[in-house]
Amino acid sequence: MKRILKALLDHHTYKVLFWIWLALIVILSSYPDLSPDEEKTKRLFSIRLDYLAHIIMYLILSMLVILWKSGLERIRFKTGIIYTLLLIAFSYVEELHQSIIPGRSYNIVDFIYNSLGVILGYFTALLLIKYRTFENIFNRFGKGH
Repeated sequence: MKRILKALLDHHTYKVLFWIWLALIVILSSYPDLSPDEEKTKRLFSIRLDYLAHIIMYLILSMLVILWKSGLERIRFKTGIIYTLLLIAFSYVEELHQSIIPGRSYNIVDFIYNSLGVILGYFTALLLIKYRTFENIFNRFGKGH
């Protein structure tokens, strides 16, 4: 059990998860839009659910890259900003990519929510690293508490 928990904290695991998650984003953004317009306008606390999905997708992507890279070296602020800017640039390219997909289009609001997700993911990952939240949870779980 401890080997499984240790593997979950390993930077190689985050690396694999990052590339899988990135591929998932590219695949989903390459898929023609088949959802009816009323699905796009469903709201949760006055935020459209599709915008919330954009935040979550890019938040996870950003967290994975920071957790992966922090296992290799201490993430400096400047390095973190570079990763964040690269992910925001990727998000922009993905929005442009959607403009050539049937039924899809470039949407600046999607890009803004993608960018918000990247930024939130960066700071969330830094907090997890600082307080070693994952390790604390897994240590308690491994001890049978």
